[in-house]
Amino acid sequence: MNWFARYGVGAALAVLALVAAVFVPGFFGLENLSTILLHVSVNGILALGLTFVIVTGGIDLSWDRWWVSPACSPPPPSPAPAC
Repeated sequence: MNWFARYGVGAALAVLALVAAVFVPGFFGLENLSTILLHVSVNGILALGLTFVIVTGGIDLSWDRWWVSPACSPPPPSPAPAC
């Protein structure tokens, strides 16, 4: 396996971060980094919880069914119009 196939995504992310640091003022500032951490915290907590479930042997990834089902359910029927 060549170097680009193994480290290409990480290298592209590093280059992108360096370009943003040069052209965007405050990119590595405390306010921007805290905003990024705030935005990824929910996904990080869910990922840690699922990792714990998988590592302990209780592999149950069915949480996505109740997590997504309200968004995919059809709207309730509208009441019949009064005649």
